[in-house]
Amino acid sequence: RADVGCITIYSADDPALLPASNAYLRGALAVEVRGLGHLASFASPRVLSLVAEALADRSAAALPVAS
Repeated sequence: RADVGCITIYSADDPALLPASNAYLRGALAVEVRGLGHLASFASPRVLSLVAEALADRSAAALPVAS
C-alpha cells in the first residue's frame, strides 16, 4: 500500500469539472467514479465508501505497530 496524503475522487460526467483532467493533482491518488454529477457525488454510497476507506487507511497508518 502506498502512503497517499491526498486523494481526488472525480467523475468525467461532472459538468462542473470541465475538462475532467482538472481533477488531476500531482502526487494524489486519483479515483474516477462514473455516472455521477457534481452534487450527486456527495450522496453517493460509492464515494462515501471511498472516503471512509481512505480515512481508515490513514488512521491505521498512524497506529503504532504491535510487537
